[in-house]
Amino acid sequence: MKFFTGDETGLIKEILIPRKSQQKETSPPITKTWGKIDRNNGVQLIHQADILGEKNQIIVARKNGVIEILDPKQDGKVRKNFTEKLMGGDAKNETRFVGLFAYDNTLVTCVDKGIVRYQNIAEDDSSSINKTITITPDLCRLRVHPKENHIFACGGKECELSVWDVNACNETVTVAKNKKETGL
Repeated sequence: MKFFTGDETGLIKEILIPRKSQQKETSPPITKTWGKIDRNNGVQLIHQADILGEKNQIIVARKNGVIEILDPKQDGKVRKNFTEKLMGGDAKNETRFVGLFAYDNTLVTCVDKGIVRYQNIAEDDSSSINKTITITPDLCRLRVHPKENHIFACGGKECELSVWDVNACNETVTVAKNKKETGL
């Protein structure tokens, strides 16, 4: 079994746990580390997707606003990178990624300030969505529907869980509101 993790120092780790063999002793996990220690490059989100004609590419959203597409078959070689210009700020008001998703040749990102961006990551693909939507601030999480990629859900601090359709002109599809206490 192989999995990937990132940390606040900017390192990506590939961890391989060997299958159990017929021997009674199990082999220890094998770990490869990619990158250099730099807290400004800290990993905020990581996602695995089949994009740019390759399977299992690793997409990393970093603290400094850089989004990288890494190839795990080439020890984390950067295939492509993008910059989210809204990142930064002082420690108290620092912008952070709360959503990261990729499908076909489209990258979906969201920051806690409520800006959702669908962008084309392949120069020759005109079929993907290129759109930026500004929704409510103070978001904590955004998730994209796994099959209907134009639909996403988000929620956060003091804001309702809402489902959006990118193709529906910036209108929410549904909103789940908190109910007032009844005292029962």
